[in-house]
Amino acid sequence: MPIFKEKDCEKDVTVTNKGDASANNLMIEDVAPAGSLAENVITFRPLASLAPKAKATWRVVVKAKDADNVRFKVAMNSDQLTRPVEETESTNFYK
Repeated sequence: MPIFKEKDCEKDVTVTNKGDASANNLMIEDVAPAGSLAENVITFRPLASLAPKAKATWRVVVKAKDADNVRFKVAMNSDQLTRPVEETESTNFYK
């Protein structure tokens, strides 16, 4: 997704509970490489419960400090998981 530096970039993080039981205490952390954004770690308020087959979306607005190809890593954890589920997305910030 190409974005000009110093311009706002909206990112949606959507989680779908594909299981047949509720996910409890769902925690999302969005991480960008150090120095690429004003804040490189964004931790969202935990979601108490996500029903089976339900979706939840979090939105964050970021602004790049410099032109670069930034890889955002999102990590999700819950009471039912033994390790985080991670996803990475590339975003190009241009001059």
